[in-house]
Amino acid sequence: MTQLPIRVPPETRWTCGGCGACCRGYSFGPVSERIIRGLEEADIGAHWPLAAEQPWYQRQDGPTGEAFYLAKVDDHCIFLRDDNLCAVHAALGPEAKPAFCREFPFHLVEDQRGLTAVIRADCKSWEDSYADGPDITAAAAEVAAMARVVPLRQFKGDHVPVAPGVTAAMAQWLDWEDAIAPGLVEVREPGAQVAFIREALASRGLSLAAIDGGRQLPAFGALLQALRMVMQRVLAQDAPDEQRAGAVERVEAIERVLAKAGDPLPELTEDAKAFLAAALRSVWTGRLWTSGGDVAGGLGRWLFLVTCARIEAGPGPVSAADFAKHYHPWRRFAVNRTVTWTLEKARPALVDLFLSAR
Repeated sequence: MTQLPIRVPPETRWTCGGCGACCRGYSFGPVSERIIRGLEEADIGAHWPLAAEQPWYQRQDGPTGEAFYLAKVDDHCIFLRDDNLCAVHAALGPEAKPAFCREFPFHLVEDQRGLTAVIRADCKSWEDSYADGPDITAAAAEVAAMARVVPLRQFKGDHVPVAPGVTAAMAQWLDWEDAIAPGLVEVREPGAQVAFIREALASRGLSLAAIDGGRQLPAFGALLQALRMVMQRVLAQDAPDEQRAGAVERVEAIERVLAKAGDPLPELTEDAKAFLAAALRSVWTGRLWTSGGDVAGGLGRWLFLVTCARIEAGPGPVSAADFAKHYHPWRRFAVNRTVTWTLEKARPALVDLFLSAR
């Protein structure tokens, strides 16, 4: 059981709404052999007919070699019931489930001071509970204490990459991170939230001068064009039906956003701004920006996905629920390996979004 101190972003609340979205569209593994053997010994097929009718797990290549993965049925976990609840949980209790199921939607990262726990914005229940759900501190401690197959994510080293050619000493960065986080509780436009971070870092001596806002639209359009090209290449190949259907849906979404990219952004309701402020606190405190290579690229990536979802949700005013409905597909799209590679190559455009945010 972990003895490390646990930190969470200020004003972070969440509770599970039992929607079952986390059991759809993901890869369900790796699962520890202990969990697989436990389900076999409990004769899970006697509790859940689908597990008796067909193989309920398979071996695949995982992060550390061959690993166990739960099977899918119609792109959802084989153990998802019609009422969106888990058949394993219902029959055998939460301890019988894989660690990643019990961990979701928490994202844990370890640094030299301990653990940080945040909520991932791709949890559909968060849009309903971010304002009045319970504080996540106790739940985060339970998640941190669980045994896991995949090691905890690490945020360590001597320096933190902030922007191309700009770094900060780790010890200094951790102090800045804590000092800036409370300011993200204030409700602002998403671009203004990112600008607040940029200006707070610049005031601490980093070379992060804002650039002309006129570069936002070209950068945004270039990113959309690159992603459209990638998806069109997928469609030109002999891809599986499921993959083709996903590519068609994303190309259509990209076209919709491109058609409105030059228009004023749809207005956000106050609850949508508050939800996005909570989401950015998770990105900031949980270092989810590392997906973009550095702070500028990661926050530019966040702002890009938020803007795509906001445009699709328009014409507005866009509520938190309206926004989240469109954000979840964009968020999942962005973790696709090919899309991730494309965004890495397009990092200069993401950095431009960060530097021109206002």
